[in-house]
Amino acid sequence: MKASEVSNLIYNHEVELERRSRELNTNIMFSREKIVELKRELMSIYQQMAKVLLLESPNVQDINQINQLIDQLKSQIADLNNRLSSLKQKAEKDQQNYNQLTAEAEELEKRRDDLLSQDPAFVSLNNKYTQVDNEALSIDELSHQIQEEADNKLTEYDSNASFHYLIQRKFGQPDYRGKWIFRNLDNWLARQIDFPRNFRNYNMLHAMKQEIAKRQLTMNQRLEALSAERDTMIAGAAQNVGLAEVNQQLARLEKVLDEGHINIKKLHEELRKNITGDGVLFESVTAKIAEVMQTLPLDRLNTLTLKTESSLDDELLKRVLATKNSIASFENDIATLYPEWVRVGTEYDRIHAMAQSFINSDLNRSKYHYDIGMNQIETILVSIFSGDFGSRHLLEILKSVRYVPSNNSSSSSSYSSSSSSSSSSSGGFWSTSSSSSSRSSSSRSSSSRSSSSRSGGYSSSSSSGGGSFSSSSSSGGGKFTTTDSF
Repeated sequence: MKASEVSNLIYNHEVELERRSRELNTNIMFSREKIVELKRELMSIYQQMAKVLLLESPNVQDINQINQLIDQLKSQIADLNNRLSSLKQKAEKDQQNYNQLTAEAEELEKRRDDLLSQDPAFVSLNNKYTQVDNEALSIDELSHQIQEEADNKLTEYDSNASFHYLIQRKFGQPDYRGKWIFRNLDNWLARQIDFPRNFRNYNMLHAMKQEIAKRQLTMNQRLEALSAERDTMIAGAAQNVGLAEVNQQLARLEKVLDEGHINIKKLHEELRKNITGDGVLFESVTAKIAEVMQTLPLDRLNTLTLKTESSLDDELLKRVLATKNSIASFENDIATLYPEWVRVGTEYDRIHAMAQSFINSDLNRSKYHYDIGMNQIETILVSIFSGDFGSRHLLEILKSVRYVPSNNSSSSSSYSSSSSSSSSSSGGFWSTSSSSSSRSSSSRSSSSRSSSSRSGGYSSSSSSGGGSFSSSSSSGGGKFTTTDSF
């Protein structure tokens, strides 16, 4: 065999083992992923069964763990009810205090108003404030009317192309500029649209808007000043009669009432969710019951489903059985594939190490041929895979049967072929046996001379009475040794 043929044989085995190892690993990983997925699905089914059980809360005294968890949820819901009742009672008490303070504040407001009505300075200020406030309202209304009318008319002026052109040209204004021909044209256009009169109206509309805005600003400033002075006198009177302190208490109590109503609403929602099966407490207990259910045999689970009126958990129990069977099937697949995967991995490691050694030892050089058959190498590889021999066993054999063929000697090639054929027919890797023990010493010597003349390097020695034959051949640097026993 050529070195390239040996290399290809080893390489093909390595590739096939690697492919098989990856295939087995893929199948094992797929089975493991399916098991994880099915176990997650199984846990979800148990949680659904636990939810059905909790919603109906039947008597399950025969399963103490589940019964304790059901009682735990009932106790937690009872605690929520108690907290809700306490919040409602507190809110009612705070509301009563708020109503009492409101009534007290109303009485104090009357006393404050009486005190202010007896103060001439406040009466004068209040009358002035009322007058200015009315004037401000009138100006606001007038401003709205003027602004609306001015905007409508200004829109008409701006939409007139000729008027708009002259405005852009600054016609009739001190900074108007233009050559005499353009001035004549502008004058002619201005006469056509009566520009002087329209320009006066245009400016008047803008002036009206500015004037009313100015008056409105002035009036609002007066009103704000009077309002601040008036509020100061009212606050002083409220402080004198004790209204300010009551108002502060009302503000604090109003904030407490708002927070209480928010807390009551949240607790109501939490209680509703836990009763209907969507709350945090309900889900927590459901998860714990599902863990207990996961440890129960199917007959105990069936007993639990019989305690509920819903048919949903009966269907879920069927899904539990089907899912468990699927998990068992994938686990059996892994149990079958894993030993083979380990074996193939070991074989791959051995042949990979042998392939590297084959390369590192230069046995793969193209000049080498090996006096050994493919079937013999296959047999040796099987022994190496099974661990009967180490990976270097094949390399040692290849070293012993390698040779470099002579391209110029056909007889040498013929001998090599004959030697290889003889070796294969004998069933050994490097041993041959003679077919007859009765040949004479002269025959053997003659054969030796004849063979030596053909191969150019074959020598033999024999002993007529020794019963053994040893030969050595050399073909371009290779070496092949046989020993026959008669």
